[in-house]
Amino acid sequence: PLLFVNVAKNILLKWNNVTFLIVGVGMGYTDELTLSTEQFITLNGLREKIILKPWSSENEIEEVLDKTDIYFSTSRFEGLPTVLLMAYNHNIPIVASNVDGNKDVVLHGTTGFLGDNLNDLENYLNILIKDSQLRKTFGKNGKQLLTDNFNIEKNIKILENTYSLISSTV
Repeated sequence: PLLFVNVAKNILLKWNNVTFLIVGVGMGYTDELTLSTEQFITLNGLREKIILKPWSSENEIEEVLDKTDIYFSTSRFEGLPTVLLMAYNHNIPIVASNVDGNKDVVLHGTTGFLGDNLNDLENYLNILIKDSQLRKTFGKNGKQLLTDNFNIEKNIKILENTYSLISSTV
């Protein structure tokens, strides 16, 4: 979360109409990391602009996504980042760290941006904050990617066809 809050701090210096929400703080992090994140926010006077929220139910996350313009993630590693898929379902563009998992879901320059460092992430957020049309386009592209590639019914059919093909050749 420290990379997240550092990027957020820089963005908030330029944009007073932006608020960041970190969901999942306190669970899965060491107490020291959570405390240092909270201290950073407080010391920089950002309590009203960077909000920390404990782990939430899927319904609560859906409610948050309904009010979200850009999904921002600074994960250091991911498996299959289902929350990114949830963001696509809400037509939300993504700015995320360029790590395994995120790279499998975000099409850089099409559904969002993947950044390698603080400067990249800040630059990509600035681009999307400034350009509402690009946000809409990336959001629409993300929804289409979700529909095309992460549809469970479609993937089950593909898997069934593959198994049928294999079993017929054995």
